[in-house]
Amino acid sequence: ETDQKKLKSQLIRYPITSDLASFNIRYFSDNRWQDEWEGKSSNLPKAVEIGIKIYHPNGQALSFKTAVFLYAGS
Repeated sequence: ETDQKKLKSQLIRYPITSDLASFNIRYFSDNRWQDEWEGKSSNLPKAVEIGIKIYHPNGQALSFKTAVFLYAGS
């Protein structure tokens, strides 16, 4: 059994919600928000935006977003 298979067999998954409508990640690089980050250069994006949309029990869609700014020390 490979190490990767062993690790996968040990994973425990917990559902966050069954009402998740969408999950989006965007990256701030080259002074603009982008839906994809190539990751080819050694530079990380300056920030990452995480957005989710969930359905409330009453059927209303609720959206939440946050941005995490990444520190690239010298």
